[in-house]
Amino acid sequence: MIATTEKKVVRCAIYTRKSNEDGLEQAYNSLHAQRAMCESYIASFASEDWTALATDYSDGGISGGTMERPGLQRLLADIEAGLVDVVVIFHLTQLPRPFCPSGRPRRWRWHWPGPSAGRR
Repeated sequence: MIATTEKKVVRCAIYTRKSNEDGLEQAYNSLHAQRAMCESYIASFASEDWTALATDYSDGGISGGTMERPGLQRLLADIEAGLVDVVVIFHLTQLPRPFCPSGRPRRWRWHWPGPSAGRR
């Protein structure tokens, strides 16, 4: 009998946020640019079976100081439902403050391809 190892697809959610509405009316704006950067980052892990989820988890014009963000709430609900393995954000400023590195999330990982790139 031949043993096969089945790789598990790593489902990556992309969370984007912009704290003000400047430029959001443009056809291509900061939220789109953040998503594109994160998609490229996820693609760099294709050999590890990472795939970007199509679900839009974005909050335009909402401060990072509040958890009352529709995109973030959708993301947290999908994490709780077991639909997300990794959350990718463009920059640490997108990270919800309650989840900043000093308060590490327990059941999922945050990754950011932007400045100060690293893994959590």
